[in-house]
Amino acid sequence: MPLPKAKTESWGEALSRGPWVEALCIGVDAYEHLKILNNAVGDASAIAHGIQDLPGMSRAVGPETPAEMPRCKNPANKVALQTLLKQFMAPLVRAPPKIVMVFFAGHGIWDGDNMYLVPAKADLRMHSDLQEQCLSHHELFGLLKTELEDKIHVKDVLFLVILDMCQNLSADLKKRLRLHGD
Repeated sequence: MPLPKAKTESWGEALSRGPWVEALCIGVDAYEHLKILNNAVGDASAIAHGIQDLPGMSRAVGPETPAEMPRCKNPANKVALQTLLKQFMAPLVRAPPKIVMVFFAGHGIWDGDNMYLVPAKADLRMHSDLQEQCLSHHELFGLLKTELEDKIHVKDVLFLVILDMCQNLSADLKKRLRLHGD
């Protein structure tokens, strides 16, 4: 079996190609089947504005960013979350930053060794709905690896994932989902 291809370029050599920080800040407040949240979209917007205000070159896409990525606010379903992540990462392959950050604020569900990011229209009635309708942190990390890390030739990009997840599920929903370790 051949060895993996070595990353040949340091970030310092690639500096002219990309900004210091590229951040995707997702906020979900408007849940259809779970408790509506008051501050998740605002939190994601505040993080995006904070990244943009960093000294040097930094960019952030957030809920209030103009039209190029409108689904940062209340993505409807798992496919919308996956698509948003892929759209965010695609241009980074050509111009990798020093830091790639993903911030998610919204409902989250912890089940055993999985954390699930819950999109706005998730209708969770049984345990299998978690995998079908929500994005696990394992899937998120897998997308970061396959859509970005495996495609770039810079060896020292830092990936930062911040999950600001509200876990105030009703007792009835916890019972129906049969969560592991709850």
